[in-house]
Amino acid sequence: MTLSFLDDPEVLGKLGACGPYRVLGMAELALPVARADLSELGEVEMDQIRYWRPETVGELAFNFWD
Repeated sequence: MTLSFLDDPEVLGKLGACGPYRVLGMAELALPVARADLSELGEVEMDQIRYWRPETVGELAFNFWD
């Protein structure tokens, strides 16, 4: 199974206006985990990444291995 994302300007605009968070776009979600800045994550989170080995930020953000 493959995880796919779409950039929908209408949805992104509505979600972005709902709170103090940033909505990730397709390019960011497709970024390889190896190239992502994981410096804010704790050791337990890093253990899970090493165990499950998600390939992209999208797989990581949405726990695609579950």
